Amino acid sequence: MREIRQSLCDIGLDEVINYSFISAESIKRFKLNLESEYKDNVEILNPINEDFKYLRTSLLPALMKNVKDNINYNIKDIRIFEISKVFKKRSKNSLPLEVNKLGIILTGKAVKKRWNEEERDIDFYDLKGILEFIFSIYYPQGNLKIEEEQHSFFHPRISGKIIINQKTIGVIGKIHPLIVEEVEINQDVYYMELNMDEFINNMEEARKYKAIPSFPSIDIDLAIVVDEKVKNEEIIDEIKKSGTNLLRNVYPFDIYRGAQIEKNKKSMAYSLSFRDDYRTLKDTEIEIIVNRILENLGKRFNARIRE
Repeated sequence: MREIRQSLCDIGLDEVINYSFISAESIKRFKLNLESEYKDNVEILNPINEDFKYLRTSLLPALMKNVKDNINYNIKDIRIFEISKVFKKRSKNSLPLEVNKLGIILTGKAVKKRWNEEERDIDFYDLKGILEFIFSIYYPQGNLKIEEEQHSFFHPRISGKIIINQKTIGVIGKIHPLIVEEVEINQDVYYMELNMDEFINNMEEARKYKAIPSFPSIDIDLAIVVDEKVKNEEIIDEIKKSGTNLLRNVYPFDIYRGAQIEKNKKSMAYSLSFRDDYRTLKDTEIEIIVNRILENLGKRFNARIRE
């Protein structure tokens, strides 16, 4: 956790430390009482005041208060994180469950206006990029997914769960506009929370090294038209399944919606890289694989090549 703290500071985030207590008002305001993961609060028998009546189940309320306090001092570009314990009630005669969590919250400008660069607000992909950065350090051979999942404190269409190696270990999304309005923050806020105990316990023990490839790759671009509801992740999964072990890399580089595409459709363009470590590939064998990819995309998503 010390290394993770340093890594986050290295990319420009500031660490904060908050109290572990929370009020009943905050629980309701952030709708934690509506979430099975966050609703079992431990009540303090002799709280100092009403603001410290419960032990927190999430880092979100305190981090939102940090955001609000900074904005009140006209500090509007905020990138902060906290690594601390949360507490969950168990059976009557048991001590609370204690879990180490990482909370990251971003708001404000991602890029200030400069002579050679346009101003840009922080968005979901800035937060996702931080997640991918941490993941790449500690899970170099792992699998990271973000799947849609509704949470009461997130925007209904920008809300998901974080899955690493088929195990759910966190949530990510945009704070619900009504909550942002209620706490009087007039800008979008993005939040991520990771179970650090799970993250650390499942880390890959050793990095693997391999020689630089001696044979060239064959790179092709593929543009397909699919229904608007089809997700990029689903398309990439199907391409990887159909591409055999010769497909070394696939990534999207363009999405188009407009006059040349039917309503409720979109064009997705991907770059595919094929390579064998022991021989030079032939164009004909790659053509066979690409045709199989297109055939399977057509069967699964009714996809077609964009003309």
